[in-house]
Amino acid sequence: MKDPELWGKIKSFSIDNKSINLRFIQRLARDNGWSRKFADQTYKEYLCFVYLMAVSEELCTPSDSVDQVWHLHLAYSRSYWVDLCGEIIGKRLHHGPTKGGQQESEKYKETYLRTLSMYEEEFGEAPPQRIWPSVKERFRNVDRFKRINTAEHFVVSRRTIFYGLTGIGMFFFASSAHAESSFTDAILVVLCLVIGIPALIWIVLWLTGRSKKNGGCAGGGCGGCGGCGG
Repeated sequence: MKDPELWGKIKSFSIDNKSINLRFIQRLARDNGWSRKFADQTYKEYLCFVYLMAVSEELCTPSDSVDQVWHLHLAYSRSYWVDLCGEIIGKRLHHGPTKGGQQESEKYKETYLRTLSMYEEEFGEAPPQRIWPSVKERFRNVDRFKRINTAEHFVVSRRTIFYGLTGIGMFFFASSAHAESSFTDAILVVLCLVIGIPALIWIVLWLTGRSKKNGGCAGGGCGGCGGCGG
């Protein structure tokens, strides 16, 4: 590790003060729909990323979940700019979103890979994949993030829709086939539905879920974000 003393200071850094009721981790979990445990783990990984930015002379790129911690911390401007950057690190760590385009997309993929490699060199182990996914997973669907109000909108995963529609379709068609055909014919119909309906739904969801290749900021996620000392 390049600077164990600095890492010790960053690792023990706290955003909260004793007088507040809504803690940073609680807000992080609430705003992103995360469990308290996952929010706490991601915050710790954010501190690792802060250290990497502090000791690196090159651009560093966070995972999406780490980036959400970074975004929120920037809203605590005094904590970020004065307490962290000013008093602990001694230099400014700027957040730089992508300018868009294929060249920028490729640049941030490269810097993300370099950040993962640097993480392993500095901390002696690979970063946790749940928080630091592969470069392919990191930049998949990056421009489909949206900020929504859950009091006005339902949020249902495609997987839930997939299984729900499959189950309803199987029940409906199996009932019709059994009532109007022989038992053997009904079994054949059910087998076709078991394979056909899930395949059809999967194709539809895949087509509607494809993302553009170029990274960019859209709502809650950044396709390419980097930081460096400046």
